[in-house]
Amino acid sequence: SASLIDLQTYYVSKDGSDTNSGLNIGEPKLTITSAISAASAESGEHTIQVLDDGIYDEQITLTPGLSLFAPFATIAGQIIMGINNHVKVDKHYRPTTSSVSNNTLLLCSYSTSSGSSSYYEANLVDTREIDGTDFVNQTAIKLAPSPLWKSDLHVKIGILRLGEGGRGLTNEGTSFNTLYFDINNIELHDVNGKGIYTGTSDTFGAQYIGKIGKILSYSGIGDTGIFI
Repeated sequence: SASLIDLQTYYVSKDGSDTNSGLNIGEPKLTITSAISAASAESGEHTIQVLDDGIYDEQITLTPGLSLFAPFATIAGQIIMGINNHVKVDKHYRPTTSSVSNNTLLLCSYSTSSGSSSYYEANLVDTREIDGTDFVNQTAIKLAPSPLWKSDLHVKIGILRLGEGGRGLTNEGTSFNTLYFDINNIELHDVNGKGIYTGTSDTFGAQYIGKIGKILSYSGIGDTGIFI
């Protein structure tokens, strides 16, 4: 059975400090990045829990088995997931203070394990910045493992909002991956948006399994709900 240290929770709050241990609610970390560093130094599967509804403008890379639970918080930054990660946030935007690798807001990238699954849930995902500033050809969510690894990504989103040339859900690589999705609304707010994009780089053709409530186009020019 797992020991207590294998199931540790690290707390984060805008009232915290990165000099704190983060191991109890009264001594939270200030940044998610610092909490991840602390959790990664210990063996086992741990949880980062954000206590407030603050805005966290950070680049977040989750180590294997690590979960991020921030149901009231806004993340303004790229999240990179890997092996057996769980993420739950309120809102997720493009960062305002840093660039985004691969032009992707949530990048699920496996490199050392086959048959892994990760989970992502958000009420709102927007490829633009919080103030609406747009960047062309941004991708909201991409599953991109190393070649020949078979991986699954499970996604649950309230509203998926795309800017100009934006892509919602896509796979990249040479693996038989599966993207499971449950999306209430996909909103295409500018030209050439694509809600689900199988893409020319999806060599073997990943499986896309799920449901979408509505796909709404606000420009009507070059927008495609599902691009095959």
